[in-house]
Amino acid sequence: MRSELFVVERGQLTFSQLARILDALTIDTLVDIRASDEPGDFAYGVLSALCSAFGYGYLRRGDQLGRSDHGAPDHGAPVHDPAATKAALGSMAELARHGRISLLTDVDPAHLSTPAAELGLALRSVTADGAIRPYEDHLPIG
Repeated sequence: MRSELFVVERGQLTFSQLARILDALTIDTLVDIRASDEPGDFAYGVLSALCSAFGYGYLRRGDQLGRSDHGAPDHGAPVHDPAATKAALGSMAELARHGRISLLTDVDPAHLSTPAAELGLALRSVTADGAIRPYEDHLPIG
């Protein structure tokens, strides 16, 4: 059986909404792959503390799995090389063998789909209302 990684895009979610999604999915660990910090409940330190208080593990891996968000013409370009992405996803696969993992991202993580498939990981896209679909259904056509 393939390990699953659930992908939640930050969008306009509040922490309460995120917690409801994580609870519904029975997530053990939230892996934050956002490329940059932000104020409020989603600041790295605050989010880590909130996850702990709600019983979730919290890992920051934006430096390994995130994408740039500088608004330049290369917006969304990987911030690291494909081999590093695959190695980092390999560590997520190991975590997923021991519990349910959700990735929190601030941009569409399409750069993860090919290395995830190569590692036998099934990415599942989770919408703001908690609906789950195969990640490939989330990708744009064309």
